[in-house]
Amino acid sequence: MFVIDADAGSLGGVGLSVVEWVLVAYFVCGLIFGTLCAFVAVNKGKGAVGWFTRGLFFNVAALLVLVLVEPSPMPFRPPPWGKVPTTYPPEPCPECDFENHPLHDECLGCGAEASPPEEPEVRRA
Repeated sequence: MFVIDADAGSLGGVGLSVVEWVLVAYFVCGLIFGTLCAFVAVNKGKGAVGWFTRGLFFNVAALLVLVLVEPSPMPFRPPPWGKVPTTYPPEPCPECDFENHPLHDECLGCGAEASPPEEPEVRRA
């Protein structure tokens, strides 16, 4: 339980007044709801920065509005905070017609050597 110190005008002996505690709590809630709004907005195809700002200032009201808003049409929705992979169609081996990923160094079916058109991402890392 918090006690108001009559002499210092502080809440809980930390040195902040009641108004300052309310402002700190509102700001922390704003950060939490802003982050939630940005996360939901990305999944619905909306702008994350604008919805983070709305969540920062309007907290629960912004999140409720965002939940009720229809998603934007998007041809492809990447998972949140993930990298969109580059995928190439498989290519048949000239020796055995086994379909391999085009960036393989050798055929997985017969072991014949292949020459990939570009360096795989795994080697670049």
